[in-house]
Amino acid sequence: MSTKMLNCRAIILILFATLMLAGCGRNSTISLSKFSELIESELDEINLTIYYSGFSFRTSFNWSLEHFIEVEHDYRFVITGKELAEHRDLLNQLASVELVPSKSNSFVDARLYYVFEHAEYGEIFSFLTYVLGGGAGNFDFVLVNGQQVMGNRILFEAIFPFLPERIVNEIQVNIDAWPPGGE
Repeated sequence: MSTKMLNCRAIILILFATLMLAGCGRNSTISLSKFSELIESELDEINLTIYYSGFSFRTSFNWSLEHFIEVEHDYRFVITGKELAEHRDLLNQLASVELVPSKSNSFVDARLYYVFEHAEYGEIFSFLTYVLGGGAGNFDFVLVNGQQVMGNRILFEAIFPFLPERIVNEIQVNIDAWPPGGE
């Protein structure tokens, strides 16, 4: 009986170690300094994809990022490096934003997600904002590269040139309603 128990524990320990090592090998995010460097040197190799659904309507369940991307987004925009080059100054502001870590008990109900992807490195910068229980956009806390940080206007404004005016206005209304403590 004890040999079986030891074998089970060993198998579980090996599986756990394997999963941990597999996660460590990923390069899913690159630092903002690398993002900045790639904007300056390899912008032609970068694409921006924006997914959007309005902040004002309620849903029967919270939309995870994966569900939002695969099923629920109303709009998807893909911007090439050539188009991005026209707004290099704005992208440099995004790359130099101070990301202040935050901790809250908020849940994700995805409504706006954008990701910069490099042809060789894959995802190099991602942003997600979501709604709270009342249906308002949550701009106090957002996810950048999967980490919860304090919101900052440039995180939203950086994509305005690539969106239709109607959507910019919808997002701007939520930014304008941001509490005075928001940046």
